[in-house]
Amino acid sequence: MTERRALYELTESVVQRRSVKMLRDAGWYVHITAQDKATRKHVAGLPDAIAFRDNHTLLIEFKGHNGAPRQSQIDFRLAVNKHEGPNLRYLLVFHPSQLRAWVRE
Repeated sequence: MTERRALYELTESVVQRRSVKMLRDAGWYVHITAQDKATRKHVAGLPDAIAFRDNHTLLIEFKGHNGAPRQSQIDFRLAVNKHEGPNLRYLLVFHPSQLRAWVRE
């Protein structure tokens, strides 16, 4: 594996940690929607984090470099899709760099 390729092959936990730090440093309030096994079935599909700043809300699902959304996450995304607009966005994030536009706004 080349060094360049390794830079982008991050685990989900690393993507989440770096992304949350970047958003918080930019003034976003970020709530991690951590789930334990007992509650997971009741909130299937809920994204990993919800971030708020000004009039914007981000629903963020983090994935590692080889990650793929589960069916419950796809279903949640489809349900939210009709409500998205300039103030509500659902993001599937594989690398913290995907959030740069939101950090600058």
